[in-house]
Amino acid sequence: MSRFAALALLIAGVRSADLPGLTFTPNFNHFSGFLNASDSKFLFFWMIESQNDPGNDPLILWLNGGPGCSSLQGAFLENGPFRLAPDGREITENENSWNKFSNLLYLESPVNVGFSYSSRNESTLDDHTTATENLMALIHFFTLYPNYKKNDFYIMGESYAGYYIPTLATLVLEQVDYRFNLKGIAIGNGVVEQGWDSVFAPFYAHSIGLLGKHQFEYFTSRCCLSAKSPDTCSTTSECVKMSVEMTMNIPGVDPYDVSEHCLDYLGEVKQETISCFNDSSFEAYMNRKEVRTALNVHHDLEWKVCKNLADPAGRQYNESTFPSMQPFIHYILKKAVRVLYFYGDTDMVCNHMIGEYFTAKLGGTPVKDSVPWLFNGRIGGKKTTYESDLTYTTIHGAGHMAPQWRPDVTAYVIRSFLNNQEF
Repeated sequence: MSRFAALALLIAGVRSADLPGLTFTPNFNHFSGFLNASDSKFLFFWMIESQNDPGNDPLILWLNGGPGCSSLQGAFLENGPFRLAPDGREITENENSWNKFSNLLYLESPVNVGFSYSSRNESTLDDHTTATENLMALIHFFTLYPNYKKNDFYIMGESYAGYYIPTLATLVLEQVDYRFNLKGIAIGNGVVEQGWDSVFAPFYAHSIGLLGKHQFEYFTSRCCLSAKSPDTCSTTSECVKMSVEMTMNIPGVDPYDVSEHCLDYLGEVKQETISCFNDSSFEAYMNRKEVRTALNVHHDLEWKVCKNLADPAGRQYNESTFPSMQPFIHYILKKAVRVLYFYGDTDMVCNHMIGEYFTAKLGGTPVKDSVPWLFNGRIGGKKTTYESDLTYTTIHGAGHMAPQWRPDVTAYVIRSFLNNQEF
């Protein structure tokens, strides 16, 4: 057995120590380590127990997207109990943490993302392999912690996890020898069809006044069958390039949250990271020796928020394994697993029009169509519910990472979904 493999087996499930910079005393347990995705691939996990009733509260597996971005974004910036300050010096308590009502399992996937690694210098380069390895890691987790097998299980995430989640959920439901208690999936600002994130962007930008009439007509006349239906647009490389040039480089506009600005003081933004997001303090914190020790990481590989996934030969991650998530969602719904799509409505990259068109294409009959809902007396978003246990909703005023930009509203939606209650 290699040194790396031995370490992975040794530290799986060790209780995490207090994190450097912590400004509050946690009233919950949390532990971390590595799960076996194969005999040579080890995925870092961080299990954070519920503050309420960990023995009975639901278990949520959280996955960030990319492909190549760490799910610890969720833990430190979005829905976890820890909130890392912008300067990376302190960790305060997130009052809207989802672990107030659920157990949270963060998994850095695929291999080479975050602290996850391979002992053979391998890479995971397509969605099918990612789903298979995530399944193996889940089986390892429930083998180590069988007490969680009875808890209601949910898979959630955002962005490119719109591909990770349905493919993984399908494998989970297909298992014969190993049963999971999967009750639902929830996807925030998700990628759902190849190329839709690009060709839908001009429609969104035009609808909010960021793209002029002539530019919009130029795009639709060359790339779309109908200027009223973005799902009729071609996703050829030429049309994708045209869309990106029109929408992703508007001066001063953050395409992941059009209500914010890309400020010059952020400095050079690395191509691997989310646009306009300065990740230097986050990465500096995660690469501190005492942080790694607290999280039971016993290697010195560099941690980055997002990595360019490629193998030693330079082959990139293949995002073309599956053209659409429609067959997967159809299958999941037929298995009586509830599905929620939630979209921050100020995100242009994976904008809410994508979710609206995609859920409508699934063919269900709307029970309630585009109904506004309130949070604390103010508009929280608009939702459409279908007969097939499928729900689509916007999160008003949130960008690409809805739990970060509107943590209270998003937590309310997720808690309602877990309890199968109206919101």
